[in-house]
Amino acid sequence: MEEKILRLLVGLTADVRDMKSDIGEMKSDVGTLKSDVGTLKSGLENLHTEMNTRFDDVDQRFNRVDHLLVVLGGQFEHRTEQRLLHDESVTEEFMVIKSRIFDLENKVNRTH
Repeated sequence: MEEKILRLLVGLTADVRDMKSDIGEMKSDVGTLKSDVGTLKSGLENLHTEMNTRFDDVDQRFNRVDHLLVVLGGQFEHRTEQRLLHDESVTEEFMVIKSRIFDLENKVNRTH
């Protein structure tokens, strides 16, 4: 019976050593995992910072484009307004000339 107990103790000792070895490997794996998570966290922080920088750049570009569109729109409106005023002036001059031609034609017809 003592021999049986001794074999059980020897087997139990081997099992405990295997468990200690497995626990050591698990600790190593957890350490590696912790390091990988830290690296991933750092990478995500860098990505977040870079994305914010890109968003700021895009926002500034949109602001510049918006400003240019406002300026171009204003210039277009001004030129259109100038053209309309010019066209009205030409139309008025044309009407005056047409009226004078009509008057001249009437004078010529009366004298005949």
